[in-house]
Amino acid sequence: MQIKQSNYDVAVLNAIKKFFNVRYLKPKYNIRTTTTLWIRDVKKVSKLLDSYPLFSIKWLNYLDWKRLIDLKTKKEHYKEEGLLLMYNIKNNMKAKRFK
Repeated sequence: MQIKQSNYDVAVLNAIKKFFNVRYLKPKYNIRTTTTLWIRDVKKVSKLLDSYPLFSIKWLNYLDWKRLIDLKTKKEHYKEEGLLLMYNIKNNMKAKRFK
């Protein structure tokens, strides 16, 4: 999982990094000059968000993200049907959710 912020908001990423006890914070230089925080332990994130649910459309994206993680854990991405299902879930997330 990755969280991106503009470089002027790196303090937010550092706080998240400390909270989740994550070691990897990578500057990513592009037009917008962003920094990326990588979190590999998705169980920590799930535990937090399951305890404190979001009250916005982000909740639906989180539920889809959990489905994708579950499918990958079950190695469904090695099967054509599983890969297609994952592709469809991903293509209905974020800005594409209501299009």
